[in-house]
Amino acid sequence: MNDETRLRIRHAFDRHSTGGRVLTDIDRSLMEAFERLMHGLPELTDGEITIVNLCTEAGVSRASFYRSPLAQAVKEILDAPQTRRPEPEELRAEVSRLKKAERELRSEHAAEIRELKDTLATYATRSRS
Repeated sequence: MNDETRLRIRHAFDRHSTGGRVLTDIDRSLMEAFERLMHGLPELTDGEITIVNLCTEAGVSRASFYRSPLAQAVKEILDAPQTRRPEPEELRAEVSRLKKAERELRSEHAAEIRELKDTLATYATRSRS
């Protein structure tokens, strides 16, 4: 996401949180989830920017989303022609990179566990002698 889009998001959300209106937990969840999606860092969905994915990421119902004043801010941001959305290929590449890193970490972890078990067996054998 470019800086212009980041500023547009922040400005749109700030505009809806001024004027004495207190942001609810739902509003904050929606803001955080929308920013994650726009950054291409989804936690629970495929990363496509849809209302269903936004609500899933935020952990709120669609009805709650539509009742929130942030629904209009999200619509404004997404309707702006200069808003850059993460490309599906970028997201797939990131998922592949993360899966590879996870496999490597699991392999390292398994090797450490084997080494610790061997060390434990060695100490156990020595203490019996």
